[in-house]
Amino acid sequence: MWPNIVIGDHRGQMTADPEVVDKIHEQLAHLTSDTLVNLGSHQWLFNVRLDPVSVPAICLRYDVDGLIWQPQNQIEVNTEPCTHIGTFNAFGYVQASKRDRKYSTCAPNLSYAVICDCVRHAYVYHQPETMGEPLRNRKTGQKMNSIARQQVINLESRDNVLGVIASNKCMFILTESVLYVIKIKTQ
Repeated sequence: MWPNIVIGDHRGQMTADPEVVDKIHEQLAHLTSDTLVNLGSHQWLFNVRLDPVSVPAICLRYDVDGLIWQPQNQIEVNTEPCTHIGTFNAFGYVQASKRDRKYSTCAPNLSYAVICDCVRHAYVYHQPETMGEPLRNRKTGQKMNSIARQQVINLESRDNVLGVIASNKCMFILTESVLYVIKIKTQ
């Protein structure tokens, strides 16, 4: 049956020619691997395609942070299968506190990460930015040379969020009835 093509239409029958299936498997073989990577106790947070010609990068929780790892397209003997390319400070901790989280992703240039709830809200976490002059904590006297901004985006629609994509300058959030395009402020 084809229940996912047209809702409610149960006509037709799916048949697969074994020769066609074998040919498809052969053509897709270069996209698969027998290599297994042990994540240990590191929790998977999200996948993101940072470069159109590379496999998607993965964000794993390490302590409270989210570390971005880029798997290699070709794995050589005695080489690491992934390269660490970025860190989102405290992102693992923050994501764990979001009970209604549906999607997480980041910009291709790693300038911000976003957590999108099932309905209504998106939370944007920017990378730390260096300030012209350091800020001083009034109580401790400690000086801070950089700050990391956060934004909460309230969507007007109360529809379910169907997807989110982050680009370097804007973010797209698709709900059941509206496509939001949100410009992301940079310095």
